[in-house]
Amino acid sequence: MPEAIQELLSSHSWWEICAVLFASTFVHEDVAIVAAGYFIDKQHLPFMLVLLTLYIGVVLSDLTVYGLGALARRTPWARRFVTGFDSERASAWVSSNLGLLIVLCRIVPGLLFPAFVACGWLNAPFRRFFFYSVVTAVPFVVLTLLVVLFFGGSVLQGLGDWAWLVVLASLLGLSLLIARHPRLNILERKEPAAVADACAEACHHAGMPPLTPVARGVRLIEKIPDALFYTPLTLYWLWLGWRYGSMSLPSAANPCIEGGGCWGESKAASLDGPGSEQRCWVAPYVRFCKSEASPDDGRELNRALEAMREAGIEFPVVAKPDIGWQGFGVSLVDDVDMLDRYIRSFPAGVAMLLQAYIPYEGEAGVFYIRKPGDAVGVLHSLALVYFPYVVGDGVSTLRELILKNPRTAGKSDLYLGFSTEHSGLSSRDLESVPEAGKSVRLSMAGSGRLGSIYCDGRSYITPAMTARFDALAQSMPEFYFGRFDIRFKSLEALQRGEEFSIVEINGACSEPLHIWDASISVREKYRQLFGALVLLFEVGNINRSRGFQPLPVRDFLELARKQRELISQYPSST
Repeated sequence: MPEAIQELLSSHSWWEICAVLFASTFVHEDVAIVAAGYFIDKQHLPFMLVLLTLYIGVVLSDLTVYGLGALARRTPWARRFVTGFDSERASAWVSSNLGLLIVLCRIVPGLLFPAFVACGWLNAPFRRFFFYSVVTAVPFVVLTLLVVLFFGGSVLQGLGDWAWLVVLASLLGLSLLIARHPRLNILERKEPAAVADACAEACHHAGMPPLTPVARGVRLIEKIPDALFYTPLTLYWLWLGWRYGSMSLPSAANPCIEGGGCWGESKAASLDGPGSEQRCWVAPYVRFCKSEASPDDGRELNRALEAMREAGIEFPVVAKPDIGWQGFGVSLVDDVDMLDRYIRSFPAGVAMLLQAYIPYEGEAGVFYIRKPGDAVGVLHSLALVYFPYVVGDGVSTLRELILKNPRTAGKSDLYLGFSTEHSGLSSRDLESVPEAGKSVRLSMAGSGRLGSIYCDGRSYITPAMTARFDALAQSMPEFYFGRFDIRFKSLEALQRGEEFSIVEINGACSEPLHIWDASISVREKYRQLFGALVLLFEVGNINRSRGFQPLPVRDFLELARKQRELISQYPSST
């Protein structure tokens, strides 16, 4: 930069320069951050003062752009320019992908202004928009400013003041590369699982305690993308892996389950685990593998029906992949025609489970841990699962109820049929008007991805319940760490260890679902997850000392890759 400009800038106070930087964030954030790096390096402005200025400017500029869109929505002449698109669908997509969209806008140059104006125009929830803006602005400003200072002040010293122009061009080029590269493109990611809807006070879950107002409320933590929420857990996993000398040590936690049950394991193999005396607690099922060269003449359907007859299973059945996660590909099948459609849409050469439907309304996740050598295990967690519902008012259509409910609106793309991951409700059902007080269930599977609510049920654990699941777990060969997903008739019966059926047995990387209770603080959620991860590595380490070796890291990751690849091929869930 020419000396005359340096002299001009040096004549101004820190506060005047910060005011210019603050105003610059409303014009172009990247330019403002590069300029801030220059002032820190050349004018010796305090780093924290500049950082705070940029952060406040970035957040307020986000809100200003959002406000422009909201203002335009209320202006008749502006609304005339936006026609010919499905605003309801666009609004549902923006609401359910708001966090992902804001992260993307931080990375891709030129996207922020039109995207944030669209958020205001489409009436994206302001509180969530503000939350994501505040949260994502922190790493964006801090990391970008540190990169600018490092490259501008150290690496490019030979270029003098022209280094800052090089830094700005490099940042823009890197952002474009991230946006265009197919392996890095954040647009290709699916929104992970989020908790969606609960019933209102009038909604009744047979055999379950009523949901409290706190449980029905929407918490901002529920909308944080999985990649962001689980980053501390990933870093802690790496630290524990370094400490124990094996990044794949959890694969030894349950030596008789492939990969320890972390991912990529067969559900049927896990369900086969309980001994003969304990098999009565497992929901009947049959494993059916679709042929590689699947003929389109009904032979696959006949094979599946024959397998069901041999196992004594009748309709309705729950059809689901043998290797799966979070309810992907899980569907309730009522008759032969539905089974035929499911089989035809299922990938060839891949196994599925046809499991008897357990009509109990109650569902729970029972998390079990026993250290090798201990005489008895413990129920580390009990999470009660509430399926997503809305309650009719006698006036609104089901579609309107979904969009009006703060919880269901965030996942409305699933229920309205806009997502390929979930079949959604039929147009006829969506246009129907439920009676006042009548609850309408929106998903068959009890998965957070599909909108279920998890409530902390640890206070309901009894010695009889613990003894029942300890006997189940100890009847399984070398099973020490995992979660039993169950359907039960009533909580009272479950406390006696009676009248329940196991629908899935998950291994080492299953989590204690009670941590997603809305009343549990973020700090406590992480404390519980970190504690479970420590126990997982301890169990794996004990088993390693007993001669069970963990999988090589490459094989361990290959199981995850296989599972992810299969999930993308499964039919829509219901």
